[in-house]
Parts: sequence; C-alpha cells; structure tokens
Amino acid sequence: MNSYTRQYGAPNPTCGWTISGVVNNDVINVSCSISATTLSPVGTYTITANVTGANIADYNVIINFGTLTITQSATPLIITVNTPAARTTHPNPPFSSTITGEAPGDTFNITYSTSATIPSPVGNYAINGSISART
Repeated sequence: MNSYTRQYGAPNPTCGWTISGVVNNDVINVSCSISATTLSPVGTYTITANVTGANIADYNVIINFGTLTITQSATPLIITVNTPAARTTHPNPPFSSTITGEAPGDTFNITYSTSATIPSPVGNYAINGSISART
C-alpha cells in the first residue's frame, strides 16, 4: 500500500498499491480502507488492504500497510467577534462572531466575555471570544 499525507479538512486520497510475484496470469483484486474521515484529527492512520483472487491461496501474501498522515490545515481559523451596541441601563445583548477558515462540517463552541456591565459608564469595552474543542 502506498502512504500519503494530506491536510486536515481535505478528502482522503485514492489508494494505490503495487503487486509483484503474480504468475499464470492470475487475477488479484485489491481494495483498501482508511479509517480517517475529512474531519479526523491531525495524526496518522493505517491504510489497510483486502486481497482476493480465485487462486489467492496459492500465494504467500505479504501486505505492507500504508499510512495516511493528516497535518494541520494551512488555512488559518479566524474568529471575528461582532460588535453590538449596548445601553448602560440594559443587560449586554447576545454576542456573536463570524468564523472563516473552518473545514466543511466543523462547528465550534465559542463563549464570550466582557467587563461591561449594567452600571458601566459609556465607552468602548473589549469583547473576548474563547473557542473550545470542536463538536
């Protein structure tokens, strides 16, 4: 089995392999399997193979499994916290943000905090966003 590297969020490659030692025009069928999905975390995953054929029992089959290595996405994950208007006599409005650079299917939990409270004087206050593990 061949080995491959891809970035997080990219599709898995099509498997490839090399067969040697086949005689008598025997037909050998190979299929492969990769347990990683598009959203599998960064790491290494074994590429396994299933080898079949009418005369496969006549062979000493040795399979050299491949490896899929998933690396970090080259696209930065950018979180832009939206700036709402608030009134000094009312609770803070709900905070929200815009996320760019996420892989298709990724969702994130973001919590927001600010030092502005109901008795805070008029002014500008930072809104901080904190991202937790993806869900």
